[in-house]
Amino acid sequence: MLVRYPLSNYTFGTKDAVYEKDSSVQKRFMRMRDEFAKWGMRRTVEGVLIVHEHGLPHLLLLQLGVNFFKLYVTLVLVIMVMMMMMVMMMMMMVMVMMMVMMVMMMVMMMVVMVVMMVMMMMVMMVMMMMVMMVMVMVMMMMMMMMVMVMMVMVMMVMMMMVMVVMMVMVMMVLVMMMVMMMMVMVMMMMVMMMMMMR
Repeated sequence: MLVRYPLSNYTFGTKDAVYEKDSSVQKRFMRMRDEFAKWGMRRTVEGVLIVHEHGLPHLLLLQLGVNFFKLYVTLVLVIMVMMMMMVMMMMMMVMVMMMVMMVMMMVMMMVVMVVMMVMMMMVMMVMMMMVMMVMVMVMMMMMMMMVMVMMVMVMMVMMMMVMVVMMVMVMMVLVMMMVMMMMVMVMMMMVMMMMMMR
């Protein structure tokens, strides 16, 4: 974990110029070999101080002489590490965005599936209700037809009964008329006979 503090946390001063002990790189390596033979492995390391100013990282680097920067290699390494960290952060952000997009797509697919299932259930319910309504209507029509047929049959029976009653009445009237005619004829014959007898 890299902790960066603002530049205002530090104070700066000036010292007398400290010049490099060696005039060339070969002489420096020879001196370092001699020091290794005398004291062994180093126990301290040189480093770069990283600060931030205006939200941006800055490197504070010590300079010896006009053209020689003592920590040039370390600076390049730090910059490379920082660039790698930035690339890794960008990759992590892209991965997080992709994961968020995948989650959003999954949620959207689930919502679409739920909506489709609800719509299908509603369509099925409407269809069932329509079928039931059609069945009820067919049953009602059948019942109405049966009632109408029964009414027609009752009316036909009643008409037949009326016709039978009328026929019976007509027959009775005819019989009565015949009986009356016969009685009148008998009476006329009796009167005629009585008249003849006198």
